[in-house]
Amino acid sequence: MRVILQILGNLEGYERVDFYIDDTMEETMKDYFSSQVLAKKSDNSKIIFLAPESLVTGLANDTAEARKLLSNENDLSNAILKKLNGKITVKDYEILVIQSIGMYKGKSFQVNFINTADNIVSSVILDLLEKIENFDEIILDISTGHNIYVTFLIDTIRTLIIYFKLRNIMKENSKGPKFKIAYSSPIIKSPNAKYPIRLYDFDERAFFEMRLKSAVKVEALLKDKNATLEQEIHRTFEKANTLFKELFNETKKAYDAIRYNTPLTFFDNELISLNINEKEVLNNLKSILKYIIKDKTEINENNGEIQIKRLNINRTLLIDILLTLALHSALREFKENLEKSVENLENWVPVGIIKNTFIKNTFKNPYTKIGFDLNIRLLERDLTEIDELAQYLKNGEEKSIKELQENKEKELQKHPTNIKKKEGDIVRNFFVHSGLESTLTLVKKINKEGKDEILLKYKPERKNDIKKWLENPKP
Repeated sequence: MRVILQILGNLEGYERVDFYIDDTMEETMKDYFSSQVLAKKSDNSKIIFLAPESLVTGLANDTAEARKLLSNENDLSNAILKKLNGKITVKDYEILVIQSIGMYKGKSFQVNFINTADNIVSSVILDLLEKIENFDEIILDISTGHNIYVTFLIDTIRTLIIYFKLRNIMKENSKGPKFKIAYSSPIIKSPNAKYPIRLYDFDERAFFEMRLKSAVKVEALLKDKNATLEQEIHRTFEKANTLFKELFNETKKAYDAIRYNTPLTFFDNELISLNINEKEVLNNLKSILKYIIKDKTEINENNGEIQIKRLNINRTLLIDILLTLALHSALREFKENLEKSVENLENWVPVGIIKNTFIKNTFKNPYTKIGFDLNIRLLERDLTEIDELAQYLKNGEEKSIKELQENKEKELQKHPTNIKKKEGDIVRNFFVHSGLESTLTLVKKINKEGKDEILLKYKPERKNDIKKWLENPKP
């Protein structure tokens, strides 16, 4: 399925001309918008026309009518559709009103939008996120619209590309949406002119990283310094404060478990849980954005000028929260798939499962996908050592790795030594040895279908220590 995004400009300036896609000049199609040609050339296509609210200056006759339209997005959208007067020739479309910035002159009035790029980009990101997530192909048609809004849309899509890539970064077969940019030649008044629509891929790189460096408070989303309003936002969105804290804590522990190569922790819900309601976090983020840049908007009128003043959103923080949410989703789905591969063995995890997931299947390996290939070698070394130590276990017996190492030394040495080895830094050893630190990790051997199987789990009394290390790997 394809969705095409196009900014609307001067509503009276669109004429029906001949378009063709790329080099298919013999297959021209008459239409008012290049986006409509792209839609008609593909099954299951939809167009989202983004209409800056400044278009009101070409629709209203006076300030009273302008204020009425600006106060209701549905009324403004319907007025825009009426003005286009049959120029929309596709069935599946919608008009999405977006914020404006700057001064615009109408017939007998003018409108001054005191706004920021951060506000516009942030609101369009959250408006488009759920509208486009189920499409396979997303095309930005930049043929029309004021340059500043086209730039804002491109900036918006850069963030959404990274969002979708992060959300799919741990999947075996990542099938996120593909993005393209489309443009047509400038329209000139020539009866025989034919206008090519060019397409090219649009992409951004996404990295496996924590965008949030600490838990955030909701009032930090307000960029303006206003202590009274910050307190008001904090009280109004107290639930969001809790959600943002849980989002950071859950994502950070799971992220560190991957980054610092401790895969066994992923199989234990006491150590890593990813249970926060992601939809609820997103809805709270939308509500806060609406509260700051819509509900608190000031509208004043003086001598034929309407002034619309908005508070400023902290776009950087909003995007960091959104991308952390995407990473949480990716880690949650990865953990859910891991849990399906393990039988109910009371937290015991077969070494074979860890090998199959994190070492074998190179092209599907999560470490390979995120560029942590060195983790594979370190983990393989530690699991091989455990396999070798398992020969010193009786069937059904469980011992710590440390105990098995001592048993091995007793077998290898004719005379036991009284010299104790230095234990070293236990936190360092935990991460250096793929989370399989010798004094914390229990090993068990069972007979399954006539074959020995090696199982691992952590000592229950040491799980609180492991939680602390995952939360802060570098104390």
